[in-house]
Amino acid sequence: MALRLTIVETGDPSTEHVRTFAQQRVLVGRARSCDVCLPDMAVSTHHAEIRLQGTDYAASDLGSLNGTTVNGRPLVAHRPRVLRNGDVVQVAGFGILFRLGVATGPAERRDESLRQARELMGAILARTGKESVVRALVAVSGPGRASRFELPPPPAKVVVGRASSCGIRLDDPDVSREHAEIVVGTEGVLVRDLKSRNGVVMGKERVDAALLEPGSSFSVGSTTLALEHPSDQGLAAIFEAPEEETSSFALRPADLEREDAAALAAPAPRVLPPTGPADPLVDPSPPPGPRTTAEIPAPPVEHGGDLGLIAVGVIVVVAAVLALVYLFS
Repeated sequence: MALRLTIVETGDPSTEHVRTFAQQRVLVGRARSCDVCLPDMAVSTHHAEIRLQGTDYAASDLGSLNGTTVNGRPLVAHRPRVLRNGDVVQVAGFGILFRLGVATGPAERRDESLRQARELMGAILARTGKESVVRALVAVSGPGRASRFELPPPPAKVVVGRASSCGIRLDDPDVSREHAEIVVGTEGVLVRDLKSRNGVVMGKERVDAALLEPGSSFSVGSTTLALEHPSDQGLAAIFEAPEEETSSFALRPADLEREDAAALAAPAPRVLPPTGPADPLVDPSPPPGPRTTAEIPAPPVEHGGDLGLIAVGVIVVVAAVLALVYLFS
């Protein structure tokens, strides 16, 4: 049974990312391994899931910091709620529209979740004016795996090879001394083979020259280099952040945030509890003030009570003596 999820970033509802799944479980979170990767620190690494239960799909919150809602109603952690067509699962600043019973269509690419995360991240960075303009090549495989080589601003040319004079030096025995040339222009980045022994390979084919798109890769010798996507640095920071660094989420307009900041800076007014009508059975006059022990009169002493006690004691003693004499006579 296939389902379609339409992912919308709340800050930019005009942008949609439609994903189709034909699997029993769809994991939502900010980890790279998630099926729906949402690039936001307010999203937990494994935030929520949509899982097939019998004949229905149900949404569950996986104990996330900021919670999950369905049509505005919060989910109790680890308690599934059945989804119907048109339900909206809200995860931090992202809405996920659920549709069931759609055609499966062609299988998604393995990197589809990363592509969707890149597009979301790119839209966020572009909207906030924080998009990086620095281009870079990243070694995704080979001896120098994870190395990052920043490219100069256009127009520029950089040589890739083993020689110490190369701008991008690779410690790879299968790479020629001057293997390829990277041409950085205002229109994009071009890779050109410099008549190397093993050539430049893109998509399993050897090429003389090729224009690189953000995220695309090429191989020289045993090393694969990829043109870094403008969103990759921001995504890497989000992917690699541990779960405890998840931030608290509050989707609020900027003007409300400013008002809240002013309210927090001002001292809170003292609010007295409400009073009702006077009780007719209670004396409204104020209670008397505190008194000292010197002001409290001592109780009167009655001396006549002592003679009565003596008389009673004498009678009791006489009665006891007479009882003893009677018993032993």
